[in-house]
Amino acid sequence: MTDIFLSYSSKDLDRVRPIRDRLAEHGFDIFWDQALPAGIDWDTWIRQHLGESECALVVWSKNSVVSDNVRHEATIAKRQGKLLAVLIDDLPPEEFPIGLYTSQCAKLDAWSGRPEDELWLKLQREVEDRLTPRWVKQSIAHIEANVSAEQARREGAERKIRQLLDQIEKEAHIQSGYKHERDRAREDVVGMKAQLANVMRERDQTRQNVASLNNQLANVIHERDQTREDNAALKQQLTNVIHERDQRVRTPPSHSVD
Repeated sequence: MTDIFLSYSSKDLDRVRPIRDRLAEHGFDIFWDQALPAGIDWDTWIRQHLGESECALVVWSKNSVVSDNVRHEATIAKRQGKLLAVLIDDLPPEEFPIGLYTSQCAKLDAWSGRPEDELWLKLQREVEDRLTPRWVKQSIAHIEANVSAEQARREGAERKIRQLLDQIEKEAHIQSGYKHERDRAREDVVGMKAQLANVMRERDQTRQNVASLNNQLANVIHERDQTREDNAALKQQLTNVIHERDQRVRTPPSHSVD
């Protein structure tokens, strides 16, 4: 698959060569009919490469507008939707072949030959746009939209930063009149931190004391519970003794009769 099919009049070869060379230097794969392979029919060869190309760049000049081959190639390229025209002569619309004139034609009639020339860059951008796949264009458009949005966000952030810096500068100017109060407040903070440290130490000591008292209370409760258990055992023993005594009282002693 060829990127560009270059259509021109052979009489303009020396004028077309710089165009071809600049496009090739830019990385485009270009077909131009300067080396017909042996044993190949020229018409078939041209039609094949024209059909396989992504873009057909027709170089219009005083010579090419009267060239049957160029006119035919341009007509086929237009029908295939791949025609891109460039002028190397200042031609009026009436000199163009019928149906092949376009006001969007890139003009290189005054091109200096330099790759940085704006006339050349315009043609290069048109070729790049024609050869760029639709999905790539969509991706580029999406990226450009994100870049624009990011640029807008960055500019907004920079405005806010400038506003904040102005506000900080104003606040600093105001605060400079309160330096004494600020230093005094810092001293008060230091004193309060020392007091807080003492209170926290006292709190920790109180917690330790409470823990010790809790241990003592647990021991007392344990002793109390043990005493209750001992008392319950004694009460049970006493109850058993009383029961045995009452049992002996109710049961009279037996007497034997001789």
